[in-house]
Amino acid sequence: MKTIIIGAGITGLSSAYHLKKDYLIFEKENVPGGLCRTFNISGFTFDFSGHFIHLKNDYSKKFVFSLLGKNIVAVARNSWIYSNKSLTPYPYQANLYGLPKDVINDCLAGLIQAKINKILKKDNHNKKIKTFKTWVLETFGEGFGKHFFFPYNEKLWTVDSSVLTDDWIANFVPQPDIKDIINGAFFKQQKTYGYNASFFYPKNGGIQSLINSLVPKVTNLKVNSPVNKISLKDKTVLSNGTKYSYNNLISTMPLPELLETIIDLPKDIKKLKSKLKWNSVTCLNAGIKTKDIQKDKHWVYFPEKKFSFYRTGFYHNISGNTVPDNCSSMYIEASHRHNASTTDKSIITDSLKELKNSKILKSGENFAVKQVLHIPCAYVIYDKHRTDVLNKINAFLLANKIHSIGRYGAWKYSYIEESILDGKATAEKINNKS
Repeated sequence: MKTIIIGAGITGLSSAYHLKKDYLIFEKENVPGGLCRTFNISGFTFDFSGHFIHLKNDYSKKFVFSLLGKNIVAVARNSWIYSNKSLTPYPYQANLYGLPKDVINDCLAGLIQAKINKILKKDNHNKKIKTFKTWVLETFGEGFGKHFFFPYNEKLWTVDSSVLTDDWIANFVPQPDIKDIINGAFFKQQKTYGYNASFFYPKNGGIQSLINSLVPKVTNLKVNSPVNKISLKDKTVLSNGTKYSYNNLISTMPLPELLETIIDLPKDIKKLKSKLKWNSVTCLNAGIKTKDIQKDKHWVYFPEKKFSFYRTGFYHNISGNTVPDNCSSMYIEASHRHNASTTDKSIITDSLKELKNSKILKSGENFAVKQVLHIPCAYVIYDKHRTDVLNKINAFLLANKIHSIGRYGAWKYSYIEESILDGKATAEKINNKS
């Protein structure tokens, strides 16, 4: 085939859809979807943790709506933060109201000092990479860092805030102006912030409904077909003992895995691979025989270290069709370094105990289903090496007609819409050249 696609997640399927012809897709699992997969257990619908559809681009919005038709609902985000034994609305920096007075004082004093420092500081055009810790201190001040940004993000990313760069924050960290921050400290905030202030989700079938509606529109999809080896010299891939030739290769597998699969990778590129860092996430899905747990809340962030997880979400509050009658369901996400050992039993026991201690769950909740899912490559760690290493690796791959795209192929922090557009752009590039 002219083009071989590795991975039948949303990025790979979008690539195939926009290529139209002359392609072959290899998917290692027995079903397409990648992390956009859904599990139906005893009447409960679970995803691979929270997977929601954020649409800002006109094309991707039209694309998704054409696929899902009437099986889609618009949702106004209702997310919260649990800290200091209090639930406050997200984002933290705009919703201090309801927190202890000393916490509010810390945050506002730090904010004012940060603004004063910014006015007094002369711009010396320092091009040194800015860390996330420095960015927080300059933007929001020490109080906000201490009470939310540092503990939460260090739990999520599994590295110190001084290791993270600020490359990822533009789309993901809301930046209210100082007036809104101060207003939100003394009154209930009326404004919403962030790229996910509203989102879409299938009414029925979970996030895999999007995949299932796209699969019939592509051809030449081979499941249970992992790509075991790639030869740059021969321009072939090996899958299940058979070699396949290609002109162009689109890979959506995690970038380190792709590099590991290439049998004739030069030594200098191999050395770069060791500088790519990431973490893993374990997701506990729980079906509960109680109606309307945490009614109307979509998800809750947990910045404090006494909680082993960083976020919980509630499927039933997004779509009532995800649970049987008079039931609720939730997901609980915990990060760890990709080579750290964890056990399913401890994850279940610790998480549920901590949730009951926080009163998010009641001690008498009856669990109908417990499912643990592992995401070995979850969040790409934005450290000082990432950009330079990524540029060199991509230049090498493109010179060899390999397009590494999507969240893990492009080695970035992104969402479903971006994956759709990545596939479209790459397919159009290949089509135009051919």
